[in-house]
Amino acid sequence: KAKKLQEKQDALAEVNRKQQALANLKTDFDGVKPDIALICEKLVLFAEIWSSVRSQTVQFQEHLKGGMEAVTNLRFKREVRLARTVCGPLQGGLAKYATELENRTPK
Repeated sequence: KAKKLQEKQDALAEVNRKQQALANLKTDFDGVKPDIALICEKLVLFAEIWSSVRSQTVQFQEHLKGGMEAVTNLRFKREVRLARTVCGPLQGGLAKYATELENRTPK
């Protein structure tokens, strides 16, 4: 009887240890949930910006197919200048994000 009791107590201790590990995982996950929502929101925003930048790039490629005419085309020059101005913050933000990813320490 004592041996069976000890086996049952050991099994119960193992179950309790596993439950504690699961509780710790749940606590860790609960702390991450808001970050996941924020990440998804930012990814959607990034996708929208990226789509716009890509569309502009395709448009610029079409202008450049015109060869030297693109160099003298005043409208094209203004569009490129505007694109650089508009994309500046995006470029800076991506550089900052890349730096943060590089400096991120694994948990």
